[in-house]
Amino acid sequence: MPCVALRYGSVYGPAASEETEAGVITIFAKRMLAGRRPVIYGDGEQTRDLVYVDDVVRATLLAADRAPAPWAVYNVGHGVEVPINDVYGHLARIAEFPEPADYQPAKPGEIRRNALDASRIRRELGWTPRVGLREGLALVVNAYQSGASEAATARPAGD
Repeated sequence: MPCVALRYGSVYGPAASEETEAGVITIFAKRMLAGRRPVIYGDGEQTRDLVYVDDVVRATLLAADRAPAPWAVYNVGHGVEVPINDVYGHLARIAEFPEPADYQPAKPGEIRRNALDASRIRRELGWTPRVGLREGLALVVNAYQSGASEAATARPAGD
């Protein structure tokens, strides 16, 4: 049976769950827009390979359509380590939030560094991320400002 495995970086976008690894973006954006200081656990220098949800969807569809049989494994990310402090700074500028982060002790077991090598999916399927970090963060903030994220997560009765 043919199989394709995709290993995603930290996926973010409007309506992303706060419980995911990239949930920090959702948490920061919501708190900033509510006028509340977000918390950064640790020194904020822990890194994530952040990839916007639309890029992940595109990679998934490409892999389903073009991946060689019978097996393929691809990393889906930018391959860039982004410190949480940088995420905070970008979001604060976009949301026009003037306050510094509220630094708290690090959480036990938190991953310190995270970046993926996505060269194989680029080489074999021609996929590259299209949404840069600043653009993606602006899309998230704009979605929360407009209320679009709540509409996107609403489920019809009976689901």
